[in-house]
Amino acid sequence: MGKILVRFFIYLQTIKAILLSNPDDIIITWGHTQGVIMNHICSIFKIKRKIVSFSWIGLQYKRMYKKITKCLNNENFMPIINDKNLKKEFIDYYKLKSWHGFYLPDVYDENNEWLNPKFDKKEKYIFAGGVNNRDWDTLISVVKETPEIKYIIVSGKNDIKNKYLSNNIEYFEELPTEEYYGKMKNAFITICPLKDNKVSGLINIIKSIQYGIPCITTDLNVTSIYYPDSMKNLLYEKNNPKMLKDIVYDLYSMDNTEYENVVKKLQEKLQEDFNPQKIVKKLIDEMKNRKWI
Repeated sequence: MGKILVRFFIYLQTIKAILLSNPDDIIITWGHTQGVIMNHICSIFKIKRKIVSFSWIGLQYKRMYKKITKCLNNENFMPIINDKNLKKEFIDYYKLKSWHGFYLPDVYDENNEWLNPKFDKKEKYIFAGGVNNRDWDTLISVVKETPEIKYIIVSGKNDIKNKYLSNNIEYFEELPTEEYYGKMKNAFITICPLKDNKVSGLINIIKSIQYGIPCITTDLNVTSIYYPDSMKNLLYEKNNPKMLKDIVYDLYSMDNTEYENVVKKLQEKLQEDFNPQKIVKKLIDEMKNRKWI
């Protein structure tokens, strides 16, 4: 019933946007599903609209293959991807002759506070959390080999079995958002362990840096762009617990000056390259290039 209601409201919003706009307007959708539906309705009724559709984070369901192919072949439809590699995947999967999409990386949230690094914590623990694409096996193996370090881990329901837990883990399932980020904010280090090279975990990485906390993560195309060259040592190879363990010990043993320097470099990179205004300007410039505006 819930899914039916969601789909109903998507159609309602889509029809309303079309009716309130004119052929020269650009309509922005925040989800790929709504973008596909809007393009489908416009195609059926031969309505001219330019559509910018966000959140094309991967290859979509096969049952929508034909509708998505129509979207991607429409020069007035701009799917926004946040992973450069997706361009080739979409072209190959949907057999596209040309590409009308545009790459925009995820940016930091202006509504979030920027915190200075705080070396002296009330409790010196490492935080790891999330649901999608998390490599809990690699992390848990490192946790067991670093018994002197405390970890707070928050996962989805039944993502981590009790048999994996050791005495140095404080474990939670499906915490409310405010409590989740509260535990992140008070951590000494965060870890975002990822399985595959696909878009996931970026909110954790970005928020951790904004909160003034160094974040260790898997070295992937979608994560490495947030780390300056001097901080690539915070990235570990996929399925490499030894490398992750070494990074954990290196960071955990830092002194105050080293800790603050790491955070400063991460925050400077985020503020310089992933500023929302700068990224929006790139989108506007692209619209001008296409003579949309």
